Amino acid sequence: MHNVQYREVNEQDIQSIAKIRAVEWGTEEYWNTRITGYINKELNPQQALAPRIIYVAVNNDTVIGFIAGHLTTRYECEGELEWINTVPEFRRHGIASQMLRILAKWFIEHQAYKVCVDPGNDVARKFYYKNGATKLNKHWMMWENIRTALPSESKQP
Repeated sequence: MHNVQYREVNEQDIQSIAKIRAVEWGTEEYWNTRITGYINKELNPQQALAPRIIYVAVNNDTVIGFIAGHLTTRYECEGELEWINTVPEFRRHGIASQMLRILAKWFIEHQAYKVCVDPGNDVARKFYYKNGATKLNKHWMMWENIRTALPSESKQP
């Protein structure tokens, strides 16, 4: 059984996150620069606001997944899920869904209820639909109220 813990990112996690991200696209160096710039608010997605967060999923001191999000005004949304990845051997174990719930709570704490995401591929699109997102436009999806991504007992205002 897995002993997965979830926490905010720290500087020592950046290399692990870059490695996870580079498996699907780009290089570790590219992602190191992007992730560091994102955390330090030096690299900003379109219409991103300063508040942002990255959470990691850790199993036995190894980063096995991460999720990043920020406040935004893009597409009249209040929040945007920027990245989410889980290492292949830990996929389909509920880790991504748990990270999404943790990020959803962060958005709610920041009064960001309408949250957008660019799924990027059909696997991600299915994951977001399963977790309550709907179509925003040809490429993007959204949660009109991110509380729909939470279990019923967590949807309190």
